[in-house]
Amino acid sequence: MDRLKIKKYLFKLFKPVFQTFKFELYVQRIKFIIFSVVSFIVAFISGFIYRVLPWPQYSFYQSSLWWFVFTILFSSSFFFSSIICSEYKKKTGLMIIPLITRQELFVGKFLANYLYVVVFAAIHYIIMYILAFELYGPPLISTPLISFAFVTLFILALCCLISFFSSFMPSPAYVIIIIMALYVFGFSMIQSIIDSSIEPLYSFSYLYKIIIVINNPDFSVLDRIFEIDGTIYWDFPTVEGAILSLSVYVIIFFSLTLFIFKKKQI
Repeated sequence: MDRLKIKKYLFKLFKPVFQTFKFELYVQRIKFIIFSVVSFIVAFISGFIYRVLPWPQYSFYQSSLWWFVFTILFSSSFFFSSIICSEYKKKTGLMIIPLITRQELFVGKFLANYLYVVVFAAIHYIIMYILAFELYGPPLISTPLISFAFVTLFILALCCLISFFSSFMPSPAYVIIIIMALYVFGFSMIQSIIDSSIEPLYSFSYLYKIIIVINNPDFSVLDRIFEIDGTIYWDFPTVEGAILSLSVYVIIFFSLTLFIFKKKQI
């Protein structure tokens, strides 16, 4: 009896989130189809171009993932830039708040859009793996599986950051511009100001390097730090450092977004 009550309680608790999740998947289906096609084309072209070079297998993976970050940036930005600011603009929250809380609305929308972006990443990795099999044959090294695990965490942290900007920006366009500028220029500018002896674990561009470099089977013995003319250069983070930094991003910005969305008037 107690078990039945628990099931009913859990169903009642998560039902609004699940309904929002399904509805958001339906609403964003056209974007999903478009980005899936784009992701497939980008993965195939990049893999096809790099496979003609006489590189070892792990270098093929690394080269295929080098520009993949921009696919992640664009897809995450287009799916998450309007996740909250659209509620302000259309004032839809005034109609649904009596039926669902803002927290449930946000979580449902977040999970649906996050699933779509992860699927885009999975498409790229599948195509990359197929091309590697066609080029190198078995056995295929398993490091791309570890790399994909980091991609899912990287996407989660990035989506939390984008959602945070969406919680107070007036338009999705502003959110997209800020995210692109922050990744391309912002983090490098911050890194140039801060003491070079401090590892830039705050930088998404730096953290993304773990996704690329970890494909190398000799990753654990590679040099991460270089010093030129007294200036320290950080090549890539450690596994522990990347996991910790990305997790901190998720916790801080997901919590801030929920707080702002709950308190701000629609």
